[in-house]
Amino acid sequence: MEHAIRTQTSRYYEGWLVCDDSQCGNRTRQMSVYGSRCLGPKGLARDCLGRMRYEYTEKAIYTQLLYFASLWDVDKAKAKATSTEMSRQDRENILALAEHNRVRFGNVKGIVDKYLDKCGRQWVAMDTLFTKLGFKPMA
Repeated sequence: MEHAIRTQTSRYYEGWLVCDDSQCGNRTRQMSVYGSRCLGPKGLARDCLGRMRYEYTEKAIYTQLLYFASLWDVDKAKAKATSTEMSRQDRENILALAEHNRVRFGNVKGIVDKYLDKCGRQWVAMDTLFTKLGFKPMA
């Protein structure tokens, strides 16, 4: 799991930009001096009206981390097994296996949660948000 998360993280930090115009197909790691405007496949700033976007965004890596966390969530799996319609035998197997592997799954989920805690996408810094509006922090 740690390797999968590190692979996704390195993919994010590579910082590849792709053109959103399907005719262009430009892919680069350099931002143009025109900002997000695509310079085209030849770099001459003609023949393309597309915009350069990150290939792997911070939203994508955050969604991937949430998916990894949901894979190892025993309580969520047990709740889903009891709420969905399936055979009695399948439900009992899922509940038994989930409870039997709770410690193992908890260890793996702990690794994912460690990376989620480092991720700044889920946190809002209220002190910096309101200081821009002129409010002073309470002492």
